[in-house]
Amino acid sequence: MMKSFLAFLAFATIFYTTEGLIFEPFCSTDADCEPNECCERSIVLNSCKPRPGLYDYCNSNSLTLTGLCPCDEGLECVDYNQNFVFDVVTGDSWCVALPDV
Repeated sequence: MMKSFLAFLAFATIFYTTEGLIFEPFCSTDADCEPNECCERSIVLNSCKPRPGLYDYCNSNSLTLTGLCPCDEGLECVDYNQNFVFDVVTGDSWCVALPDV
């Protein structure tokens, strides 16, 4: 029993200390990430990812099961409604330039 506990403790320590080296940093909100990143939702673990650039896939719908980040500054996430299933699971949008006003 003690060996199992020590093995678990060793694994947890290694996993925790290598989180930022091997794995993407975990997050719960955008505030946990760098200014140019967002907390990308996942079914298993959320992680900080760079905000998408021009014509990259994005997500601005908080109702999706998993999600991509919203667009970087100066860009807008536009839904192109290609596939309902894809839209519900990850979002069905891409980043485009904001129109000149």
